[in-house]
Amino acid sequence: KHEPVQTTPKSTPPTCPRGRCSLPRVEGSEAGVLRTTFGDGLFAELGNARPAGKNLCASHEGARHVSMPTYTFLCVSPRGALVRSGLAPNSLVKGELQIDQVVDGSELHADKRTGALRLKIDDTQWVLVYNGSEALLRSASRVDAFYMCIHPGGAEVRREFAADSGAVEVLNFHSLVHGVLTCKDAAGCMHVKLDSGCWSCIHDQFAHFLQPIKLADELYVCVSDDVVLLRDGLPASSECLGRLSSSEVVQGAWTCLDVEGCMQLMLDDGSWACIQDAAHQYLRPATGVDAYYMCVSTESLAVRSGFSVGSSVIGHLHQEQIVHGVLLCDNESGVTRLQLESGNWTSVCSGTRTFLRLVTPAIRHYLCVSPRNVSVRTGFAEKSPVVGEVLHGEVVRGVLTCLTCSGALRLKMEVGKWISLHAADASQPLLLEAAAIDENYLCVGSAGLFAQKGFPATSARVGTLPFGEVVRAVLSCVNTEGVTRLKLEDGSWTTFLEDALRPVKHVDAVYLCTCPKGAVVRSSHADSGNVVGELAPEQTVRGAMLLSCKDGSSRLMLDNGSWVAVHAGDATRPMLRPVTVLDRRYVCVSPKAVRVTSTFASTGAVSGQIHEGQVVRGVVACLNGKGDIRLKLANGKWTTVQSGNDSSVLLEPCSEEFLLELARRLQEASPRRSLSLSRVGSSFSPASRPSRGEPRSPRRSLSLSRAGSSFSPASRR
Repeated sequence: KHEPVQTTPKSTPPTCPRGRCSLPRVEGSEAGVLRTTFGDGLFAELGNARPAGKNLCASHEGARHVSMPTYTFLCVSPRGALVRSGLAPNSLVKGELQIDQVVDGSELHADKRTGALRLKIDDTQWVLVYNGSEALLRSASRVDAFYMCIHPGGAEVRREFAADSGAVEVLNFHSLVHGVLTCKDAAGCMHVKLDSGCWSCIHDQFAHFLQPIKLADELYVCVSDDVVLLRDGLPASSECLGRLSSSEVVQGAWTCLDVEGCMQLMLDDGSWACIQDAAHQYLRPATGVDAYYMCVSTESLAVRSGFSVGSSVIGHLHQEQIVHGVLLCDNESGVTRLQLESGNWTSVCSGTRTFLRLVTPAIRHYLCVSPRNVSVRTGFAEKSPVVGEVLHGEVVRGVLTCLTCSGALRLKMEVGKWISLHAADASQPLLLEAAAIDENYLCVGSAGLFAQKGFPATSARVGTLPFGEVVRAVLSCVNTEGVTRLKLEDGSWTTFLEDALRPVKHVDAVYLCTCPKGAVVRSSHADSGNVVGELAPEQTVRGAMLLSCKDGSSRLMLDNGSWVAVHAGDATRPMLRPVTVLDRRYVCVSPKAVRVTSTFASTGAVSGQIHEGQVVRGVVACLNGKGDIRLKLANGKWTTVQSGNDSSVLLEPCSEEFLLELARRLQEASPRRSLSLSRVGSSFSPASRPSRGEPRSPRRSLSLSRAGSSFSPASRR
């Protein structure tokens, strides 16, 4: 992983920067693997790592320092390695590295007399790497890679780096592991430390056990005219599971080099196929797309049955014909091939020739901002015949856009003709994207706003929007400077500024003042407006327009033109709430009595109860902050129709049929009475009572249980 440093020619031996001594050349070996070289190469190699750069520190006679950004070592000595406070062998011991412990250093120090090599692991601590005859630490490389077991007999997993340490498990054939560190032992065998902390052998002198594998979550196209075999394993001798035919598309999962250097692909179903060997390429990576392309070739473009440009022709694409592509892949000649949604193939480009161009749906409005009229042409080509012009300020509706080879962006209009949105210089647009709107705006700027003749911000002024005026905008367009311009219904233009123009929404609703202190009514939306009145608690008013202010508050314009605050920025604590005005009778369906309060607040004083089966008349419904639906009765009291805590329904609306059925059941229950339902407040009671001399029928309490539309009286014990 480390790049070798630049070497010095042998004819010029390196010298000490201070000129006090020559840099020595020290050599040592351990079973032909450990080699420490100082001098011409200016590098130190232990195992499989090399220094990453050249930095010479202050030297003294008999020793030299080599400074590197990062040097990773693994402690391989069973006795460990002492960490000392200095370079001297008898310096103070600061700690100890245990076997299999990894340490990073930035500076190496070698002594030419003893051949010892030490590593500086921080500003003051040193550890002995090589004592002249034995390596206590071996260089390692940090990795973040996956490995696959490619040996049919599996691979042992050990607790420690040493090859003779006991095996704790065996990796199965084709199993995957994640490695974090690699290190070569004295025998030249490469080992990898797994993320579990255990070790396994990548290869020894006789066999490969693990092979690096890379994620390949992409599509591949079979580009071989011959059949490509699918096997159940990485080796070529694995069992054949199937075949890939030419132009067939498969989903890849992993790629891996086999022992012969051939790139192999594992598919998402676990089978293996060869991507490339020394002589041929069988699979090519492809990119899935979901895009539309337009034929821009003046000649008809062949559509073929397969990926190969020599496959049979089944049709042709003509100029300006649009097709839907699903896959892109380059062949060996550099031709970009496109698979259509029908499964057939055609060419996008070949060298400098382009046959298909990407198109983008653009079903929206465009505003002509060019000072001069823009030509409308019959075709996509910029030199096709002119059939008309789009005037400055005119709005057209587009269908799709496509970029020409010169960089001009062409728009196909809804009428089927073409026009340029911009030429080669995109910074000078001819048409800009616009949005057809139908919104009202309130002028909140104290100085008002200018109304201008045209779209440019420098166009002539034709009027002024005074403070408090409401205007209707029909078109919105952002100019090249990022300023939003609004076209008003009278044809004039103005600039949208948050401090001067705010969107308002027309409403035709009744609002209830829920603030216990009431609400102030002003002559304008501003807090500085004159006070023209006050809303009493639980007073209802009709709103005409709702304004969202820049500070987050909301204001309501009443039908008489005055303004009142809906909330002061916290929508959860409104002063006005929308209500539904109604005139409807409700029946209590709750087995428990429902409280009747004197105010809108559900915590208000209790002034009565509504029992199961009792009918009441509601005039206003409103949702409170707890999610309860509150109902104002005809007598001015309040009750709850539905609870917001558990969504339980307490009162249900009843129809005229229900009331007639109720009167009939009451008459059947008291045949000696002549009953009529007269409304008294919000309850219903018999209008006539029997005289003292008349016999009374047994007293009953009618409980109405709804089952369809029939109700039956229930006697009380």
